[in-house]
Amino acid sequence: MTSHPPGPDPLLSGMKRGQTIPQFMTEWGSIDTKKCDEMIERVIRFLKQNVPIRVAKVVKGGPMCKDTFASTPGHVDLFLFINDLSSMQDMKSKTRRIVKSIRAKLDSSEFVPRYGVIQFIEYTPQSMKLHLRCHDLDQQHTIEVFPAYDILKYKNVHDVYIDMSGLPDADKDFYAVCLAEIQIDYIRQAPSKVHTLIRILKYWLKEEVKTEDWYYFLEVMAMHRWQRAGKPHDFDISDWFEEIMTQLADLTSLSIIWEDKYTASNYRTVPSKPVVLDPANPHKNVVPDQRCCEKIMKCARAVVTRSQALKDYIGGGPAPIIEGMARGETLQHFIQHTIQPSSDDRRECDHLVERVTNFLQHKTNFGVSMVVKGGSLGKSTNVLGKSDVDMVVFINDVSSVQHLQDSMKYILDTLKETLDTQWSQFAGSLKYIRDTSHGIQYQLGCGKSSHVHDVDILPAFNILEAKQPRNAFEEMKSKTPKERAYYSVCFAQKQVAFVKEVPIKVKNFIRLLKYWAKVEINREQKAVTSYFLELVAISFWKNRRSPDDFNTNDWFKEIMTQLADLTSLRILWPDKYTVSLYYNVHEVFPKNPVVLDPANPYINVAPLEKHHSLVMTCAQNVLYRMQAWKNYRTGRYADS
Repeated sequence: MTSHPPGPDPLLSGMKRGQTIPQFMTEWGSIDTKKCDEMIERVIRFLKQNVPIRVAKVVKGGPMCKDTFASTPGHVDLFLFINDLSSMQDMKSKTRRIVKSIRAKLDSSEFVPRYGVIQFIEYTPQSMKLHLRCHDLDQQHTIEVFPAYDILKYKNVHDVYIDMSGLPDADKDFYAVCLAEIQIDYIRQAPSKVHTLIRILKYWLKEEVKTEDWYYFLEVMAMHRWQRAGKPHDFDISDWFEEIMTQLADLTSLSIIWEDKYTASNYRTVPSKPVVLDPANPHKNVVPDQRCCEKIMKCARAVVTRSQALKDYIGGGPAPIIEGMARGETLQHFIQHTIQPSSDDRRECDHLVERVTNFLQHKTNFGVSMVVKGGSLGKSTNVLGKSDVDMVVFINDVSSVQHLQDSMKYILDTLKETLDTQWSQFAGSLKYIRDTSHGIQYQLGCGKSSHVHDVDILPAFNILEAKQPRNAFEEMKSKTPKERAYYSVCFAQKQVAFVKEVPIKVKNFIRLLKYWAKVEINREQKAVTSYFLELVAISFWKNRRSPDDFNTNDWFKEIMTQLADLTSLRILWPDKYTVSLYYNVHEVFPKNPVVLDPANPYINVAPLEKHHSLVMTCAQNVLYRMQAWKNYRTGRYADS
């Protein structure tokens, strides 16, 4: 009878039973990078001194130079930016001649054997590959040499992307060479732990998928995970590895567009899933071919199964469902102990907001009929800590929305002057931030606590006292989008009431969605608004007959499923208004997602198209983590 050491099957080929990734990585031998660097510099010096071309600069790339190598011998890319090239067409026509002249010099006695021994591998349309062995340095690596035209010296990258539009793929590949420096710098900037994650991903690709052709695809996957997490220097490498494997197991659903780098739709039709665009080049989808994708998915599913079994064996469970949660913590526990403000916090913040309300009603030079408190604080959906509050000031001196628009600058200047001169004597800490086209932004400190609130003071006309909502909507039909923006704030009372009427458990559920968006989507830019999440949650609640109680875990999974399929989301409010009375919704909003404001049929609060990929990816990753937890609790790790 065969006996096995304790523990589940090894996570990866070459690992021991029960061994974790950090433990495995400590066994990897180190590479003498100084000797590797000397070998590369030796080649560069020789080329600059002996090849009859004028080299402006050399950019070093490939795994060895990006510090993402998985094994040796490694791969080095040398991009030679050549002064003698005058255009992209010139580069295209001269590349083969240039690399042949370089090969001739490297094959000559001027290089061999003094600098090393060269073995030619092949020419490609853009490069030359060779194997270099330097006996005195005990180094051998594959080197690929790319002649390049320094197009970014003469054009900005946006114009280069436009130039590439409509070109054949073969021509775009020449442009890609010229953009390599952007690609390389992006990966180099990541901390060493991200490079370690990339190495273990490449090791898996080589050892289990049995290919080395798609390394850059895995580099992009790792960099995207790092960027979504806020570019941390430290993280749990085992959790991130499993999450990326889970994404690869469902590779056909991948959509990574890099909204912060460029708007891909400005340059091309964004391909259908799977799509992982190059962060340096919107024209390049780096996803492997279909045959390789199928093998990647099969191998990734097997790794996910083994990873979950390993975490069960060593204890602690899989990754937290949301970043910031403790391992093993439930969503309901997290809401109660981390997200939901305490009663003392609420009282202190409410008291301070009331003082602002009192000031605006009685200390300005305007007749104020009421101040509506909106934002997350006004709607009681704020997360513990920093919150936002909209103070919508309904001014009696304004007789119409047009009057409000015409008087806005005067009203804002007067309000700001009053706050600047009288607020400090009245209540305390209120810091001016900036003016906007419709209001003034401040930061409000909560005295005893460390809470800081963003306050928007927004003048408004009480249109709903003057006319019925349907008459106001009819009036808006003939207005421009800019003019309609002045109406929007006038509906604040209805917006706040719509959210405030839901039960406390729904409000806490909204808080959970907001926290998730804050830590996983809105780190670098506000891709989703709080109001969008409020409306998605309330629509879901209403569609389930408005219960006072529900299973938080089940509902969170359902909402994440909706957001993972964001481009199918369409929420109208037929009980609030008949949108067809004012416009054809299919003509005005032909593409999903559409989430109309229940107080204003002209406003779609859904994320912009450039943010769709980010929202869907983050939601899908939550679903992966929730499934991992379900597997962990039930002990189901079979590859199903």
